[in-house]
Amino acid sequence: MNEDKGSLTGLLHEVSSGLLMVTFTAAGIYEVVAEALDAEGRQTEQTAVTITINESVPRLFGEPSLGPWGEGWSNEAEAGSELGFALSAPIEQWEGADWGTYYNWTISVICPTGMNVGGDLSAYNSGDLRIDRSALNSTSAVSAWENGFNTVFYTVWEGEGGNLLSGTAAMTPNAKELTMGAGTYDEWAKGSWSPSGAGTLKFNHPGHYVAVISVSDPDGPVSRPLVLETTVA
Repeated sequence: MNEDKGSLTGLLHEVSSGLLMVTFTAAGIYEVVAEALDAEGRQTEQTAVTITINESVPRLFGEPSLGPWGEGWSNEAEAGSELGFALSAPIEQWEGADWGTYYNWTISVICPTGMNVGGDLSAYNSGDLRIDRSALNSTSAVSAWENGFNTVFYTVWEGEGGNLLSGTAAMTPNAKELTMGAGTYDEWAKGSWSPSGAGTLKFNHPGHYVAVISVSDPDGPVSRPLVLETTVA
């Protein structure tokens, strides 16, 4: 990107499609414009969006950090492969953390070329291996989480806009264990408790995927997001 008259501009050569990710480090009102040019440099298409960025305020937890799990995360994978992630989130502001709050890991996966949801994946959370797996196999990216009791929990996806899958009930070890783990109450009282968990994403279809993971309470995100990216061939 190059600065030109108060704007940052850049050019991607010979790209028919792609995914652009922009990070804003200062509050303000921004306009993001993407143009498609032909071989002679003439504009053929344009899309623009105006974004208002507010001042950053402390959240309950900071950005989740990534650790090894299974084969670990990779920026490249093959269709049918599974990538794992172990997660923890540091405390950013402990005031306002209510005893008994249930914290879950939530995940959204974006692929510009489109996503498929095979159906209601909650049927696979029973552990019954006799269930027809066609819904799992036809979902573009399948999210499975370790829920703290040595069983797998499949995220229930919702399709939005044709290129986004969003899971709102991905469970990992969370505040449910406050009454089950030795010393956990003491950590909570001192403000040193933090959520942790582990999960996997299995990619059934090729594409360029971005995964956005955060910690949420029943009202929504309570941490900054972690962004993971991979290209699946």
